[in-house]
Amino acid sequence: MGTFFVAWSKITRGIPLDPIPNYDLSWLKQRFPPKFEFEHWGAEFIPPKHYNNDILLNQSFVEPHSTSNILIHYSYEFINSKLKAGVKENFTTFEVLLGHIWRKITIARALGQGEATMIRVSVNGRPRLRPPVSNEFVGNLVLDAYPMSKAGELINGGVEEAAAIIREAVRRIDNRYFQSFIDFGEMNKEENLVPIYDLCGNFLLPNLEVDSWLGLQFEDRFWRRRSPVCFFAYLADYGWIGHISSEIM
Repeated sequence: MGTFFVAWSKITRGIPLDPIPNYDLSWLKQRFPPKFEFEHWGAEFIPPKHYNNDILLNQSFVEPHSTSNILIHYSYEFINSKLKAGVKENFTTFEVLLGHIWRKITIARALGQGEATMIRVSVNGRPRLRPPVSNEFVGNLVLDAYPMSKAGELINGGVEEAAAIIREAVRRIDNRYFQSFIDFGEMNKEENLVPIYDLCGNFLLPNLEVDSWLGLQFEDRFWRRRSPVCFFAYLADYGWIGHISSEIM
């Protein structure tokens, strides 16, 4: 998506595209013989009826008028002087801020101590595949990580523990996982593969969904000769959406 919009904005301003965005599937080669090393039924695709698994798929639908959009701004000082200064490990801003939001939402929802809560985090496969895939590839190359915790452990563990759970889950979606996914598609190409999103409903309580737009090159995406406004969407919960915005000077 980011590659497309950047290319579009450059064309409207008469700026040559170099390199040219493309949809070269040769970057996504299956192994010979193909093999999938991870469980993709229930993670990316709805399992067939005959498939025996213990994955629980929740469908929960809420009328749109019952939800609200909330705009929250976290200042640079708050993130660095309070959140990041309070952790010992060198976590990224994304990990620390998401850990903070995850805990606060869990507290606000008054979940039981033993109730499980999970985040669905989008993971970009371009830099993770070996060899890496060029950013000029315009196809969808995103899978999901699923940080999970019991509500009580998440709240009592603090921001550092929450950030560690997020980091560990995201790091598991590495080159091996993406390659396993590619091979899985080859091995099941005759199946009618249905994305798991079709069963997720429109409200994920007690879970969350989060997307980082920090890599979408907003600074290059404008159609006039003036600085653009960037919008960084950190967390979406199909009923709770948080944005961080800033003016690029």
